[in-house]
Amino acid sequence: LEAYNKGLELAIKYFGSGSEKEANFYYSIAESLQDQGHAIQALENFQKSLQITLTIHGPSSSQAAECYNAMGTIYHGQKRYIKALESYKKSLNILKKLVQIT
Repeated sequence: LEAYNKGLELAIKYFGSGSEKEANFYYSIAESLQDQGHAIQALENFQKSLQITLTIHGPSSSQAAECYNAMGTIYHGQKRYIKALESYKKSLNILKKLVQIT
């Protein structure tokens, strides 16, 4: 986790705030936090990754789908089933659009 935080710091320094590198580090930090059982902090980092991803790639990217799916998993673990279902549906809808495009 410490290495990811250092990487995030460097990504912001060298690529600027709002870069794809920053989004990737937030995602990795979130995965690490999730693995350690820190669901709330993980969710916050997935949301940060998602916001940057939406700004860069728009609402129909595979990266956004991955964020929504990961967030759904956290919501499910928290027994927030409606939020989980909403996130899973967003992820699925994006993936369906991507399959139609290619």
